Amino acid sequence: MIDDQEFCKEVDVFDLHIESLSFYRTIGYHPARRHRPGPLRRFLFGHADLPRLKDVGFSGATWSLTANPFRRSASRERRSKELFREVKRVLTLNPEASCQVVSDHASYQEAKAQGKHGAFLGIQGANFLPSELEKYSDFAHDLLRVTLVHMNQNSLAQSSAPHWHATQGLSQLGRETIATLNQLRIGVDLAHMNEAGFWDAVDEQKPGIPFMVSHTGMNAVHPHWRNIDDEQARAVAQSGGVIGIIYHSLYLGDGLWRGKLDTLLAHIRHAVQVCGIDHVGLGSDWDGLICTPMDMPTCSEFPRLAGRLRKEFGDTNARKILGENALRMIRDLKGR
Repeated sequence: MIDDQEFCKEVDVFDLHIESLSFYRTIGYHPARRHRPGPLRRFLFGHADLPRLKDVGFSGATWSLTANPFRRSASRERRSKELFREVKRVLTLNPEASCQVVSDHASYQEAKAQGKHGAFLGIQGANFLPSELEKYSDFAHDLLRVTLVHMNQNSLAQSSAPHWHATQGLSQLGRETIATLNQLRIGVDLAHMNEAGFWDAVDEQKPGIPFMVSHTGMNAVHPHWRNIDDEQARAVAQSGGVIGIIYHSLYLGDGLWRGKLDTLLAHIRHAVQVCGIDHVGLGSDWDGLICTPMDMPTCSEFPRLAGRLRKEFGDTNARKILGENALRMIRDLKGR
């Protein structure tokens, strides 16, 4: 039996939500350069970069751009296009990172065959995109998914964050946006969505096209405004989608600097019990202002989680959680 490090390098390992690009934009934390974790190595950011991800076998991930909620719509289209060009350059700049920006399952497989990390692009907060829906097609080729709302409200939907006391569902623009995303085969991500908006989005989603919750915990394990309940999880699974389990100790129930892999495994275990083994994946939120488990503070310790998954679920099912489920969903979404 091969060890956990080698196992990760032999299988598909895929993360539905890495946030490192946000810190590149704000403080210059370059995702294609190797970083030392530093004194705050498990707090807020410094969890991941492409060279370290490559070391432990990550064959791909969704790299998320988070919207500036204060940007005026008049400049949104120009700035969003600029950022898309910039992040594609940044991710592929360092030869050590060995990364290729990909757009579908077929191009991911091509990157993997060349020994490269397949980087999909995602958007967190649909207010990143142009306000005119017909202009979304400019992003359709490069964009895997859109998280409709983040920690604040926007013109489409309302966040689950408690400071908004949000009870309203999707706006008309939100409904139109889901229809457009479905038409363009861009994934709809319901992470951060308040409950009313979540169920409105489920109703609007075109049958046969999977949607996802890219990074979340499970309310049944630890009740929290950022987590989803069992009924929501089943709705994702029924669409053919995947739930990515987040690594943030506050959402999982351990508190700051007290996170444990045991607790992360409890959320994964419950999601599997509710949704089935084919609809659960990884949604770390590395570098997204999170506090990671003490026994897996950065991506460098990731084989520990892989080993726990192998022990609990067996190698075949561990492969599904580690990446096969997410990649199947991407193939179904993109059509190739």
